[in-house]
Amino acid sequence: MTDGSLEQRVDILEQEVHAIHGHLDTLVKQLQTTQPPQRSNNNKKETASTPVISSDQLWSWVGKSSILPRIATICFIMVFALILRTLTDNNIIGLQLGSFVGIGYAAILVGWGAKLLAQQSRLATVFLVCGLLLMYSVTLESYVRFVSISAQSVYLILFILLLVTCFVGIRFKHASLNAVSIFSACLVASVIDFPTPCFVSLIYLLLVGNVLAFMSAKKLGRGEFSRLAIFLLTISVWVLWTCRLQVALSKGLENSLYLSAPWFFPSIFLFMAIFMAMSAYMAWKRQSSVFDLILPTFNVLWGYLLALAVVKDAGYPQVLLGCAGLLFALIHLVFATYLFRQNEKMASVSFTVAGLIVFMLASPLALGNILPALLLWSILAFVLGRFAQSVQAGNFRVLSYLLQVSACLTGLISGDFLPSASQPFLTLTVTGIIAGLSGWQFLWCRRKQGSDVVELQEGRQGGDRSAVLLLATSLISGFFTLHLLAFQIVGIFSADPVNTLKGVQSVIINTGAIFLLFMAMPSRNKEILWIAVVVIIIGAFKVFGYDLFKTSGIPLVLSVLSFGAVAAVGSVLLSRWSRTG
Repeated sequence: MTDGSLEQRVDILEQEVHAIHGHLDTLVKQLQTTQPPQRSNNNKKETASTPVISSDQLWSWVGKSSILPRIATICFIMVFALILRTLTDNNIIGLQLGSFVGIGYAAILVGWGAKLLAQQSRLATVFLVCGLLLMYSVTLESYVRFVSISAQSVYLILFILLLVTCFVGIRFKHASLNAVSIFSACLVASVIDFPTPCFVSLIYLLLVGNVLAFMSAKKLGRGEFSRLAIFLLTISVWVLWTCRLQVALSKGLENSLYLSAPWFFPSIFLFMAIFMAMSAYMAWKRQSSVFDLILPTFNVLWGYLLALAVVKDAGYPQVLLGCAGLLFALIHLVFATYLFRQNEKMASVSFTVAGLIVFMLASPLALGNILPALLLWSILAFVLGRFAQSVQAGNFRVLSYLLQVSACLTGLISGDFLPSASQPFLTLTVTGIIAGLSGWQFLWCRRKQGSDVVELQEGRQGGDRSAVLLLATSLISGFFTLHLLAFQIVGIFSADPVNTLKGVQSVIINTGAIFLLFMAMPSRNKEILWIAVVVIIIGAFKVFGYDLFKTSGIPLVLSVLSFGAVAAVGSVLLSRWSRTG
């Protein structure tokens, strides 16, 4: 029994083992045929694509880079500078000796940086920047705090530093070094003795800075922003000098040494000539940047306006300033003509604008009277318009329109076109000629259609819509011509000239509207028709908004009658217009 039961148990165990083997084989097959989950694959890819930087690689990169050598160089440079400062503060060496040693140390750093720059060393910039910063700080502190060197010595040091750094930057094509060093030197010079510096030394140092910035931009092709910054700084100093000098001249203190009054006018014209030469050179070389295009206009504006602010108090004849301005205007316009013939259109427009501006500023001074100057403006505008048509230049046409409008507006703003003007017959002549030239130019422009768009792209043309400014100028000038003529007649024959003149004004306006309606009808000119509508609206406001309350008697009757005539004529002409349309 025992043996049989034992054998049965062994058989059962064997069957169970076989069954377990079968289950294991099935599980192995399933594992081989089943793909691993996508997530685990992505994780493996992400793990494989993520770079792992070991600590050894990190320290190797730090060792090969220039971070630590630059930090070490800066520390060693600072150590010597701090030792020198400590010796000076403890009176171990004198203030003047310490200042010169510090300046010499900074100069050595700049020279060594230039040498390393020639060797293309990574530490060259460190030595140059530290040397420049140390030079600026030592010179400023030596003059402002210790008074161990004079202001002229500081200007001389900065002047030499400007030349050296500019030469190094151009020699090794380092535009950023030039931009920073030139502007920094000019800024440091402007801080000295502010707001009462030695203006002559300061402005000529700034002039050198502007010239060096120009040379750097020309050689390296960059640096326009630094040129603009230095130019604005220069203008700020000039404005400060002008204000100080104007106040001193009004109080009789022009002999102050720092003001240097005799140097003002020669210096300002020298600056204007040099800035003009810079922009002219770039235009001649066909390398004009945006700054070079705007420089001529800003140059004549700041220079001539500042000279104009001082000339009267300085006791100089204004005629001389006017003649000098006319000479500048002639030079600008002649050079603009040359540039146009060389197909430098944008630079030509730039110099034309500058020439016209200085002509407008100088002509009243040169002639001693604004009325003949306004007449010259109008004649020049007409000539410029004819020139623009002959060469098919739309930008010059627009300039001629603006100059014609400026002549009219200046006469209105100055009060010289009003009946109360001190020279009625001259005013009558000037307004009449301006009205005639503006109207003639408008009609001529309409017969010779052109473009009022500056041709930035070849073949791009636009309608000459801006010529309507000429018609408006002609109408306004013609109104004041008739108004002044009526004032002279009414003053003789009328017992109540003020009341009569109010009615005459409305008659002139309404008569002008009728004239425009007849002018628009033959050619069915909608442009002139709309101008006539505007004039009719003005006449309506004048008659019913002003004359009814401020005028009486016959002048009021004539005023209302004239507007009725406008309405009747307009009704007849517009009905014909609609029938023929």
